This record gives sequence, C-alpha cells and structure tokens, in this order.
Amino acid sequence: MSLSAGTRLGPYQIEASLGAGGMGEVYRARDTRLDRTVAIKILAPWLAEKTEARERFDREARTISSLNHPHVCQLYDVGEQDGTHFLVMEYLEGETLAARLHKGPLPIDQVLRYGAEIAEGLDRVHRIGVVHRDLKPGNIMLTRAGAKLMDFGIAKAVAPAPPPPTGATETINASTLPLTSEGTVCGTFQYMSPEQVEGREASSRSDIFALGAVLYEMITGHRAFESKSTASAIAAILTAEPRPLSALQPNTPPALEHVVRRAMAKDADERWQSARDVAAELKWIAESDADARGAPPGFTRSRRDRRLILVLSALMLVLGAVATSALFRSATGESQPMSLEITMPPEQHVWRMSISPDSRKLALVLDGEGKAQIWVRDLNSFVTRPIPGTENSTSVFWSPDSQALGFFANGKIMRTDLQGARTQVLADSSYGFGGDWSADGVIVFTPYYGQGLFRVSAGGGTPAPLTRLDPSRHEVVHTRGVFLPDGQHILFLNRRTGAPVQICWTTLDSGTVHPLLEGDALVGYSDPGYIVFVRRGSLLAQAFDPSALKLKGDPFVLAERVGYRRGDAAASATVSHNGVVAFQTSGYTDSQFVIFDRSGQRVRPVGPIAPYIGLSLAPNEKQFVVSRSDPTTGGMHLWIADLERDTFTRLSTSGEGEIQPIWTPDGSRIVFGSDRNGMYNLFQVQASGAGDATPLLVADVDSVPLSFAPDGHSLVYLTYDPVKGEHAWLLSLAQDAKPAALLPNEKVLNPTISPDGHWIAYQSDDSGRPEVYVTSFPTPSGKTQASTSGGLQPRWRRDGKELFFVNQGDKLTAVDVIPGARVQFGMPHELFPLPEHASGISWLDRGIFEVFDKGQHFLVHEHVDVTAHQPVRVLLNWVPTQKK
Repeated sequence: MSLSAGTRLGPYQIEASLGAGGMGEVYRARDTRLDRTVAIKILAPWLAEKTEARERFDREARTISSLNHPHVCQLYDVGEQDGTHFLVMEYLEGETLAARLHKGPLPIDQVLRYGAEIAEGLDRVHRIGVVHRDLKPGNIMLTRAGAKLMDFGIAKAVAPAPPPPTGATETINASTLPLTSEGTVCGTFQYMSPEQVEGREASSRSDIFALGAVLYEMITGHRAFESKSTASAIAAILTAEPRPLSALQPNTPPALEHVVRRAMAKDADERWQSARDVAAELKWIAESDADARGAPPGFTRSRRDRRLILVLSALMLVLGAVATSALFRSATGESQPMSLEITMPPEQHVWRMSISPDSRKLALVLDGEGKAQIWVRDLNSFVTRPIPGTENSTSVFWSPDSQALGFFANGKIMRTDLQGARTQVLADSSYGFGGDWSADGVIVFTPYYGQGLFRVSAGGGTPAPLTRLDPSRHEVVHTRGVFLPDGQHILFLNRRTGAPVQICWTTLDSGTVHPLLEGDALVGYSDPGYIVFVRRGSLLAQAFDPSALKLKGDPFVLAERVGYRRGDAAASATVSHNGVVAFQTSGYTDSQFVIFDRSGQRVRPVGPIAPYIGLSLAPNEKQFVVSRSDPTTGGMHLWIADLERDTFTRLSTSGEGEIQPIWTPDGSRIVFGSDRNGMYNLFQVQASGAGDATPLLVADVDSVPLSFAPDGHSLVYLTYDPVKGEHAWLLSLAQDAKPAALLPNEKVLNPTISPDGHWIAYQSDDSGRPEVYVTSFPTPSGKTQASTSGGLQPRWRRDGKELFFVNQGDKLTAVDVIPGARVQFGMPHELFPLPEHASGISWLDRGIFEVFDKGQHFLVHEHVDVTAHQPVRVLLNWVPTQKK
C-alpha cells in the first residue's frame, strides 16, 4: 500500500514518501493540530493481515512510547484508520549510518562521538528492560543533534538475563535458527551475537555485541563478518575473529581497538557489563585524544601514556601516587597528571566516597532503589563489592591502617571490617556528618546540625564535645573534621548564617576555632602539604604548612563542576594522604516540563532543559514554580515559569538552598524550604519577587511545605529526621499557633488537601506498598483507600471531581470522587504511561506532575538526561605539575 501526498490519517497529512522502513513504508507528514513535521510508519497490508506482524508492530509502539532520550527516536502517537495501522514518530533530518558508510569509514573523532551517543541511547533502552535485537547501521540516524536509535520492530521487553549456561556451546546450522512466520531470522546476520544465531535468548549483552560490530564498520568501512552466504556468516560469528582494526585502519587508537574487541567477545560474560560502560570508554578515549592535541602545558598526554593507562592502571593505583610519579615521565622527566575512570554498578548512585589511606581501595556509599549501602572497590581489580551490615549508611571513612571502615547508619556511629564480619556500634549519632579516624584511635565527627565537633574512641564510648558554636558569629555547624598528620590538629568546616563557609583548624586539647580560608566543602589533607576543597563547584588545592598552620601561595584548580551538597557540606570527592584524588562531577538530572493531554499525547514542551526539582502549579493555572539546581555553586534557587509565554524567571531570594516551593491559594506568595539557617525551614516570598523572603516556621528539624488549605489559614508540611523518618504536621498561620502532628501513627508522604478543604489525600506504605488514602480534614477520622494497585503523589482536580496518582506500573491514573458524608471512589482507570520523571520520589520532591484544565491536561516533569550516573574519576600526579 502506498499513500499519495495529501492523504490524511486522522490529523496527519501525508507530504512525501521516505521509502521502506522495517515492516512497512515511512512517510513525511504534517501534524495539523500542532503544526509540526512528523514521520509516519505504515504497517504493510500483507503483514497487517497476520496476527504475529500486528503484535510485533504493537510491540514496537509500546517499546518506543516508554522511551525518552536524546539519542532514541521519539514516538508521538499510534493509530489505525480504515485498516491501516501506523506510528507517528519524531521526524529526523539527516541520513542513516548505513547511507553514510556507503561513502567510506568515518573519522575517528566522529566514531567516538557517534559511538558514545549510540551507546548512551542503548543504555537507556536497556535500563527499562528492553533489548533492541536488531542494532545495525540502517537503524541509526545521524542528525545535527547527534545519533538516534530507530526501529524497535523486533525489540523485546525482557526480564533480567538468566545466568549463563554451564555446558559447552553447540554450533548449529541455519535450519535450526528461530524463524518468524515470514521465514526470516529475528535480527540481521552480520550484527547478530553468537547466542542469537544459536537460537538462545537475546540479552543486553547481545546488543553490545552488535554495537561492537557497528563500531567496527564505522572505523574500517567493512563489516566485521562479511561473507557470501548466510551459513558462512553464521560460522564466522561463532568461530572466527574479525581482522584487527589496525590492519584496516592504521590510525585506530589501541584503546578503541580494545573497546571493540571486548564488545564483540564470543562469550557474553566477557563483554562490557553495560552499554553505559562502552559510552564511558569512548568518551574517555575522545577526551584523551583531545588532551593530547590541545591540552595546556603540563597536561599533555602521549600515546605511550594512554597505552600505559590502559594496561597498567590497576598497578598504578595499587602502588599509589609516589610510585606512579616514577612510572610515568615525559621526555623532560616531569611527572604527567593522569585521570582514570571507574564505572559504578548499574542503577547505583554515589552518595559518599572515601579513599583508603594507602590509596588501594575506594569506599562508596551507593544508593540503589532507595537502599543505601557501603561498597568497596579494590583499585587493583575491576570488582566493586557490597559490605554486609552497612545498610542505610549515610557516610563512610577509613581506619588509619586501611583495614576497617567507620560509618553512620540508623542513628549510630559504627565500625566494621572489610568483610562485614565484625560490626560494632561505637556511639549514638542521630545523623552523622563526616568522620575521621586518627592513628591514636580517636574519631572526630558531628552528630547532627546545630552542633560542633565531637570526639569518641574508636573502641566505642560516650562522645565528648570538641568545639562549640559561637552564636555571636552566627555559626550553625562545625563539620567534616579531618586530622592533620600529627593526629592533634584538625581541619573542619565552619558554616555560618549569612556569611561564607570557612575552613578552620582546632586541636584535640583546646577546641579553639582558628579560620584559614573560605570553602564550600572540605575534601581533606594531602602530603607534602595541601588542603583539597571545593569552592563554587571547582575542586581546588591550596599549599599549606601543617607545622606552622599557614597557607602558601594561591589555590589552583584540579577539576571543574565537582559535585557537592550544600545542605550537609559534603563534596563528591576524596583524597588520600599520599595524593590520590577521586571525585565525581556534578550529579544533577537534566529535565524539562512537557504538557500532555488526557490521552497521553505530547502537546508541547515548556521552557529550557535544566536540572529542576519540584513542581507547583499556580492557582490561575498560567504559571508554575520550580527549584532549579546550579551545578556551579551547588545551590538551588526558585524560578517561575509562564505557561503561555514559555518563559522562566529567577525569583530572587538571598538563600542558596531553596526547595519544594508551593503557592498560597490566592497566588500572591510562595512558601518554600530553605537551609539558609542551617536546617531546612519554612520561608515565604512574594510571587512578584518584591521584597525579601521571610521566615514562616523555624524549627530544629528539616521541614518542607506540601499543601495549603483552600482558605489559606493553615498549611501541611513535612519534617524529615534521619532516625524518626518523615512526619506530616499541620500549621495554623494564626499568631503564636503551634504545629500539630497529622496522623502521628502513620507514615504520611505527599499529603494534599482537597479543593473544598474537607479531605486530605496522602501516600502511605502501611499495606506493604505505597497506596493513596483519603481521610477527613482538618481532623482525621478513618481513611478510604483510593488506589488499588499502588499509588504515589496524589493530586486533586481543581473542582474536586477526580483524584489522580501514579500507580505501580508508572501510569498516570484517575479515579472519580463520589461526594458524600464519607468520601467514596469509583474504579481507578489508567490514562497513560508517564515518561521517566526527573526527580526521585523523596521528601525533597513532590513534583512529578500537576493537573489543569479540569483534568484534560497535565504538566509532567520529564527526565531528559542523567548526569547523576557519572563515573568516579581518579586523579594522579597533580602535585608535581605545580610549584611547591
């Protein structure tokens, strides 16, 4: 079936044919509703008659609709008209990689760029449990914005891969391969993995094999397994190795050949662990080449250096910075700075890190699926392993002999050996900031905000105060204590209200505070005399005489955009005493806001892509307010967006930690949480931006606002205590009113008051999983469950006739509200799958979606790109490049 120009499929008007694509024809068309160009893929009629083909077509639609990534082709709509089944997709201007390869191999810099983008898109596909199964040049489009993955017609949603078979692999011929009803193999032979051609289940590692084959062809202009027949191609995939890249393209970097070879290993277990690993390696090679071509003096890296990094990186880290200085020398005899990368386990976020004093091991507090635990990476291996008994950890530090760990968890300060076999509680510590362990068996730490440093024996006991806050200097916390080599002097951070954070020193004997310099986060001390710290997002080192306790010279930059959390003054960095630095660049999640209609159709994006947190729609439904992270300062600031004009305006206030904003019912003010006083307290500011923010509630526990009663006279807010957890409170705005606990015997999250003020919906996991409940307001009495298959982040329609929430399947769900003396609900009905939202569901963020236009449209906070999964970089030989 061919469609002529002018033919309409619903609101889409065909403009021109783009040729065959997968299982049908592809056309350029015009979306007459949104006035944009789209691509429409038509299922061939002879296939539409077959059940299996239609199911595969529907599977492609379901697969693509769950993806949103800059390097994956976006699906807009699915339809059927007069027996014609079609997909409406993002229109991509450019050429396929296959068409580009007809002109010959790509330059190495383009291979690295496009290869990393393809790998990133593939990683996003794999993270939602989907295997592409037909990755090849014809399914990759090269556009001005970069590479895009297309055509998931034979993609298959899969469960986690089963363990590899233990028996010997049997080679079979083509007649036993799994065939579709059309008699063709699922996939394209030249890019299929050995397990696919043997008829075994494809996994994400199968796609990595295909990615290796695609990279091979991009580099050489030749297929890795070229053959005149299907049978010989299968035999080559199972038994032969492709010709070395350097034999076909002599200027191929050795590191790139290593990446491709490992991607195409016959045994799936020998391949890269994830497509993300491949992307990281390709980026590293690109950066290394860029350094060699145009790095500043003192940072030039030769090809010999890159080979040594690849082959000897593990040995280099084991020997430490001193040994590496001897191993890697330039022609002038000067040590060369080195940067290595460590990829984290899948789905794990780095919360804290600490390198061992001997530089051989890296301890990481990793947070995966809301479960934090300490993992240790031996830097002379490629294995990162969890330490039993360290669940719910918030911070970690090392014993001076590098054989044990100190950590904070469950309101205690604890220690354990590296196997987790011997775990000991040392003392109570309601949260625990920092922690350092001296050779004399003394641990310094800060139990909680609003306190100075404490000391406790490494054998356990009662903590004793070491420093005391000076109210006259507006000091709010002393934290992140670090011992100097004598074990008596201690560096620490002194945070003050309305003033820059200071790095100070004190002694175990006196506790007297002596300021040294300004810095947002203290990383540590390194021999022969440097303080390493973060200031406005830059990782800096400052020469320092630990005997005279004096600074020398000016600070110099080790890295830019290093992550740190202003709220608890914690840097995403660590340094050993002999100078090995590990750090992670700013871990923010870029996102954007998108309007969807009730059917799930994307209407339009709103505003620029940026690292946003939270979302609150104004009562007039014309504006919304968000918190936006600043990666250069670590701060978060309020911005107001105009839905009609598509503009974002900074709402200027004096603080640098502004989160969870909500509007007052009359739209005149915005209430938010701010940590300008040390803890997150409630502040308010005029929505017009006039005047300064003023405190609304100051307490000794972190607090954020969540929902106003419609009369504006009371406010529900949430407090977070690391020991007691989250609790909801009701605050009357009458003068001298005291907060009252709301449902004190239940863990309440995301409470939201109904438009008539009679009910409050909230999220609770009392049943064993999160569900949405409704009870009376302001005096709770009984409760009714609104959700039936899990529920998160409830939102009322502004007329109160519907309640919306996210169900267990990440689908936006609606339920009718039946008014009466006791609230009742109809059956929940799913509206559409939500794209991956930008921010985790936590006490910091209630902003996945908002409802407007009487429930006909939704403002959705949508994930765009994750930088929170940045690899950890290890920096070596940075001291010799500077004058001492």
